Amino acid sequence: MLWYDLTELPFEENILGGSVFFLQQDVAELGKVLEKFHTELEKLTFLSTRQAMEILVLADEVVSNGLIASFTNSPERRSEMLFGRWSCTSSEFKLIVIDLGKGLFKNIVVERIAAKTEREEIDIYQKSNVVTLMRNGKTYSHTRTGRGLAMINGLASDYRIDLITGDWVVHVEENINAETKPKIIGSRFSVKYALHDAQNLADI
Repeated sequence: MLWYDLTELPFEENILGGSVFFLQQDVAELGKVLEKFHTELEKLTFLSTRQAMEILVLADEVVSNGLIASFTNSPERRSEMLFGRWSCTSSEFKLIVIDLGKGLFKNIVVERIAAKTEREEIDIYQKSNVVTLMRNGKTYSHTRTGRGLAMINGLASDYRIDLITGDWVVHVEENINAETKPKIIGSRFSVKYALHDAQNLADI
């Protein structure tokens, strides 16, 4: 098991007041985390039923993305744990998931950025991505993944994926210096959900 000082993890400063969670790299653990997440959301009386449901959908997709990122094409290089931190006020929900494995592979990130439209971006991701996931200690392959990205795009008010280098600096993909070849130790998926702009899942 790998252990990290939480104060060293690259969470955004404005989210430090939220709750922290840890997730082993096994999809069998996902339900436990989401159940705890649901329990915490129920305590927030300012959330409507629809808002709570949509936040849970976002959390499910973002955390699942972290699991997928670690196993994509290279199960042997996965990290042992995902770290997450979230906060929710009456105006906005924020969630950051940090994967200190290989994270999203660079060529996949480049392909998505090169797309001309968001729809094309999602299509490229779905058609090119084959992932391997672990469930109860056994690995399984899945094809045409990426539908969750469409859901995140429809629900979130803002989201982004950054890369983390060995110096604990967070970078957007286009700012990575290919010549110096910095060591990429993980990825950070950040998502925001504006509570005053709740959407209907049926419209996605």
